[in-house]
Amino acid sequence: MIKEQNGGMIYVPPGNYETSAINFCSNVTFHIEAGAYIKFLSDEENHPVVMSRWEGIDQLCYMPYLYSGNEKNINVTGGVKIDEW
Repeated sequence: MIKEQNGGMIYVPPGNYETSAINFCSNVTFHIEAGAYIKFLSDEENHPVVMSRWEGIDQLCYMPYLYSGNEKNINVTGGVKIDEW
C-alpha cells in the first residue's frame, strides 16, 4: 500500500513484534515508538536472496533485517530495541 502511494509512514507502537526481513520502498519513514521491541527471525527462509555488496564485491546475499536495495529517502526514527531470533 505504501509503495502504491509513493511513500508514507510505517508506525510501530509499543509492544513486542516478531518479523522477517523488511524491504523498504522509497519515501518511507519507519517510526518506532519507545517501548517497541522488534525481534527478527534469522532463519534463511525469512531472508530472500538479493543482490548486495560484501567486502567491495557485488554478489547475491541473504537480505539483511532492514533492506532498501536502490530505494531513496528512507528514515528510521524513534526509540527501539532490535534483536534477532
